[in-house]
Amino acid sequence: MKVKETPLDQILDPEVPVRTVASEEAMEELVSSMREFGLLEPIMVIQEGELYRLVAGHRRLMAARSLGWKKIACHVLNVDAQTGALLSLEENIKREDINPYEEALYFLHLIKTYGMTQTDIANKFGYSKQQVHNRMELLKLDPTTIQLVQEKELPFTQAIELGRIGDVEVRAKVRAEVMGLNLNALATRTLVDQVISLGPEITAGGEVSIEHIPIEEAPVGAYRCAFCGAPGRDVVLKTLFSCNPCLKALQQGMEEAASAE
Repeated sequence: MKVKETPLDQILDPEVPVRTVASEEAMEELVSSMREFGLLEPIMVIQEGELYRLVAGHRRLMAARSLGWKKIACHVLNVDAQTGALLSLEENIKREDINPYEEALYFLHLIKTYGMTQTDIANKFGYSKQQVHNRMELLKLDPTTIQLVQEKELPFTQAIELGRIGDVEVRAKVRAEVMGLNLNALATRTLVDQVISLGPEITAGGEVSIEHIPIEEAPVGAYRCAFCGAPGRDVVLKTLFSCNPCLKALQQGMEEAASAE
């Protein structure tokens, strides 16, 4: 692997930018460091004809461009495009430089472009098949939820649970509750189970409500709210079932009790 000073205008961005989100503060720090100390570690590229395709070092390349550099030091790898793509993801995973959604985008690229399976990807990067599947599930989410995952405002495990709610407006309301209460993955799953159990009582407008039909008319096997007795659709729950209004009232009471201490 040789190091070569390469003109920036000959370097192509990666086919799938692994690092799609970089905070403005982090970029400013990198630009400042490179302005003062130069490039401490060459970027990695593979050759494509007379040009070069970036494999690792996207933010360093962006910083060099913003500084107006004409050339940058590159490790030129003597590998094919597929190996370069795998190395690109592996390098960024080692640096903990990407989030699960960005990994999912790259997994999708490997599947579509090179015919890899989720099992192939799991074996290559030391993940379980379930971990790969979970990341791929993020691709089904709405843009707001995805952005929150990218910005590390919402853990991706909670995001996957929220994805089980099909109505985007309802999902947004539950997401706000999950983030506001800082619920962990298990608590989020329980809350989502409760919302899903409401079935057709979730309105299209996004309001979560329960049809308070008389208890004697409740379908056989339906769960009932432990507080008001309202029925919910039959689901598998390992916790007490409570309807959303009672859950919110309980949370409000706990908050008031805590503030009174």
